[in-house]
Parts: sequence; C-alpha cells; structure tokens
Amino acid sequence: MLKKFLLICFALLTVSVYAEDILYCRSGKITAAQLTTAKINIAKLPPELLQQFPQNCTYAVVSLQLNDMCKISIFDYVLEISDIKFPCYALMRNGKFEYFTEEISGKGNMQMLFPLNSLLLSSQSKIDITLKSNLADPKNIYEIQIPFSAIGSKTPTPAASIPSTGILELPEK
Repeated sequence: MLKKFLLICFALLTVSVYAEDILYCRSGKITAAQLTTAKINIAKLPPELLQQFPQNCTYAVVSLQLNDMCKISIFDYVLEISDIKFPCYALMRNGKFEYFTEEISGKGNMQMLFPLNSLLLSSQSKIDITLKSNLADPKNIYEIQIPFSAIGSKTPTPAASIPSTGILELPEK
C-alpha cells in the first residue's frame, strides 16, 4: 500500500514539474534570456578585461532565481556557441552590472552578463545558446540549451521587473 502511494506521489510530482514551461540550471530557475546590442556599463571592470570583449559585441543577459541556500559568481557559467566559450563578466548588484569576483546570494532574480561575438549569432529573433556550468563533476556535464530573445538595442528587462514565473519564451512542445 505504501509503495502504491509513493509511486502515485512520484508520478504526480513528475507531471507537475514538467507541466510548467520552465528551464532549470544547476543554480536555480532561468526566468529570462535576452540578447541586446545596447551599451551596457560594467562597474569595476578592469580595463584589460574590456579589451578581451569581441569587437562586434552583443550582450547576453541570463536571469535566474537562485535555489535556496545557493550562491553564484561570475566563474560558475559560460555560454557556448559553435564550440566557443564566452565567460560571464558581471553580475547585477545594487541595480547595476558589476565585475565582482565574490559569490552572491539572494531572493528574487539574479542576472549574469556575457559579452558575445555578434558575428556568431543568427539574425533570428530566437536563438538557442548553451549554458554550461564550470562547477561540473568531470563525469557529469551540466549544460542546457536556452532560447534567447533578441531585443535589438533595447536595454534588458530589469531583474526586479521579471515575474517569478519568468518571461522566458520556450518553444512549444
């Protein structure tokens, strides 16, 4: 009897998790993914790092709600396009993107900023890019395809304006 009950509970839990159109990464729930050509200032970014940005730069902004007791840093993830990895250079702190090498935590949406080479992106309004965890166990690769929305030269949606359900536009199943 207990086995049947547990099996039913597991089945209901599985259905409820997959019923929502939500993407999860190792650190939490992805709530938005946007590509912008807008000029974004990064506070405290060393000049030598700015020189590493692609000449034709498009910024990728990944918004996520961290799991309980989870922290994140700029070193935790990279975005990958055509086998080229692009590191995170900034996290949203105190309402602005900041080069910050310590871990941060908190409730609500967190945002990571990745400068990408525009020449590797298609001209479509939806572009799939791979988010890879740098924290992965060598035996387990943690990566996920994320559908990014190209928003042109608009500024990314502020973290505080993203609802808990997110604004990520997932393809229909």
